[in-house]
Amino acid sequence: MAKFSVGWYLLYTRPRQEARVANELADKNVQVYLPYTKTRRRWSDRIKTIDMPLFPSYVFVRLNNLHEFFHGSSIEGTCDYVRFGNEVAKVSEAVIESVRLIERGAENVEVSDARFNPGERLTIQEGPLCGLTCEVVQHKGKDKLLVRVQMLQRSILADLPTHLLGKCS
Repeated sequence: MAKFSVGWYLLYTRPRQEARVANELADKNVQVYLPYTKTRRRWSDRIKTIDMPLFPSYVFVRLNNLHEFFHGSSIEGTCDYVRFGNEVAKVSEAVIESVRLIERGAENVEVSDARFNPGERLTIQEGPLCGLTCEVVQHKGKDKLLVRVQMLQRSILADLPTHLLGKCS
């Protein structure tokens, strides 16, 4: 890493190692963010609601120095930082805040790697997601709120009452 700057980065982990990596980083006083969503899973004898990572195999990490950077990549269960070419990808504070708002305020959140055509851009005008810019799309026959996370090439879909939406200015 030629030039380090303080900020949020994205750490890629082995499958189902997100919580382990996040806990170990937190134990070393590194700020981590691992968003979860509630998912209903069906077993042969029961249905249970469990917390699953919103972005499987990814952990957001706020790094303050090179020591934290190298420590993050040396933890068992990590693969590497997400990169674009030779540069480590930095995640903007706006993306982190948008994901946090969605995680807290929306119901029935789902992450999709499906490609959506750009639609009408709207702003949420009320509620905990107030001020967030989004698109409204139809997915599986239902109106959903769509927030794109370009770096992960994923889209977050959530149910949202349409009366909370207004035109972008």
